[in-house]
Amino acid sequence: MRKGFTLIELLIVIVIIGILASVAVPNYTRMVERAKAEQAVTYLKVIRTGEKIYYASNVSYTACANIGQINARLRAEVTDEHYLFSITSSPSTTFLATATRKTDGKTITLTDDNTFGGTSPFKP
Repeated sequence: MRKGFTLIELLIVIVIIGILASVAVPNYTRMVERAKAEQAVTYLKVIRTGEKIYYASNVSYTACANIGQINARLRAEVTDEHYLFSITSSPSTTFLATATRKTDGKTITLTDDNTFGGTSPFKP
């Protein structure tokens, strides 16, 4: 009666685990990047809400490059370690909120009319 496994059996199991890992790791990486982009999109929507509130009070959008200048609550809600957020406003009647990924500079944009642009947030 045998006790244990042969070397061939162990090698086959290791090869199968390697094949499964080589398929799973890239999918996991893509899902993590997609989740980061989804979070950036959520933050852009928070920025849009803050801009709309600011517009209701001041009849113009803010043109601050630093999100925290809008108000302290918005600054606390929009902090992210993967994206940099900024707001630009050429005429005071429109704004453009931008999320720039820190690793490679890809951007996601959101305008005052709820239009997304830049690199697709769902394809990192």
